[in-house]
Amino acid sequence: MQIRTLLLGMKCTAKSVLLLISLVYSGCSDSLDPTMPDGAMHQLRDAIDKRDFNSLIEQLSKRTKVSLEQSVELLNQQRQAIQEFYPPEYKIGANGVYPRPIFAARSATDLIKAYLAERLKKHPSSARLQFGLTSRERGIIVDGRATVTTHSGEQFVFVKEGTQWKSTVFEATVAANLDLIKANQNILNENLMTLKEIKKTGE
Repeated sequence: MQIRTLLLGMKCTAKSVLLLISLVYSGCSDSLDPTMPDGAMHQLRDAIDKRDFNSLIEQLSKRTKVSLEQSVELLNQQRQAIQEFYPPEYKIGANGVYPRPIFAARSATDLIKAYLAERLKKHPSSARLQFGLTSRERGIIVDGRATVTTHSGEQFVFVKEGTQWKSTVFEATVAANLDLIKANQNILNENLMTLKEIKKTGE
């Protein structure tokens, strides 16, 4: 019987959020009203620019937040199972499957911070970043989804939840990472069964 290796690799977040352009921010007053698509875009922009991850979480769609919460729950289960049941010779490899900040995440806020950390480090807060993430229009609304185009030319999609618009910008990436975490959970469950059989054989 053989212990399977957990899958490596986590996806980075959407590049569009961190696109820099060589223009100067105008400094004009922007709408921050989340009941309007452009206001929601500017709240997202400010949360990213200020590295305010608690605020950032509040700007995300329910589907994104659910995927983050499910990911954290599974990561916690995996961390505990490896610590409790894996032999010492397997623990180092298993604990190194995910980047350390991701595997150490205890909340959805911790996890989105870990996903964004490296890319944000390369793109410090600046007037250009603010300008690139500023809406150049109110947003086009079709069937409960709003598309907002920024000064950088990037398009961001928002969904209506209650009276407010929420960002889907990380939705696909977070879902893809959740799929990987689930795949690792399946491998971990198989390994725990294998370890149980090995223990029985050795008794």
